[in-house]
Amino acid sequence: MLDALWDAGDEVFYRNLSYSYDYYEDDEEKPLFGVLEADKAERIASFAGDRVWCAKDDQLALIYPKIDKSAIDVSLVESQLTASYTISVAGQDGSLATLAKDFHHIYGIASVVSVTETTANAELAEMKSLMTVCKFSFEDKDHPGTSLPISTLEIKRGGEAYYVGTYPQKGTVYIAQNVSAWDVSVDPDWKTTGEGGTPLTIDTKGVNPTEVYVALFPDMGATYSFTVISGGNTYTGEATAALNEGEFVPATGLKLTKN
Repeated sequence: MLDALWDAGDEVFYRNLSYSYDYYEDDEEKPLFGVLEADKAERIASFAGDRVWCAKDDQLALIYPKIDKSAIDVSLVESQLTASYTISVAGQDGSLATLAKDFHHIYGIASVVSVTETTANAELAEMKSLMTVCKFSFEDKDHPGTSLPISTLEIKRGGEAYYVGTYPQKGTVYIAQNVSAWDVSVDPDWKTTGEGGTPLTIDTKGVNPTEVYVALFPDMGATYSFTVISGGNTYTGEATAALNEGEFVPATGLKLTKN
């Protein structure tokens, strides 16, 4: 299983989904976005911040890891606020610590339950993981049981798909007022890959572990191609899997062929 713990001081971006940017024309006295910090290192934590403009029953979108306010695109569509932001899977190093800090993308909506002149309280039952977390390890097919230290790992679409040989480096999350967090998902940007696109590269930066943790976009089912550089040698292979959001997949002992 993959369990998640907040650390004290973890930062979550919030955006009030009950108002558009135009409502207050970015009035600094009435901020609709900001950062909240976790109060303790636990599975369940409380978050607090300095300022937010809100009323009872307003909806606050919560985004982790935090993003900059310029990274969220907000608009009104038929009087309903809609928004989107982009998340990236590029730059992973295979460590669980880096994945947890920068690539375990989660989303939630908190409802404001009470307000006074100086404080507002909101409740959130649970946040939703938008990614699939995989633990990979590999073996030399010609030497079963021999784990391969991983210098770099390349992951790309295998099989005969149009995007074969590529993997999207980013995806877009579309959110909206009155839309449950459980109806929100990430849309991988395959358009930026296409023919001649790049794979997802995991560089372990000289650590060379035999196991790496990687955040991937959910997929209903696909064939993936792996290239591992280990001890100066190149190993390749394929595997087929369905990747569900919020799922932990122990893809260990995958057999690769030395080139």
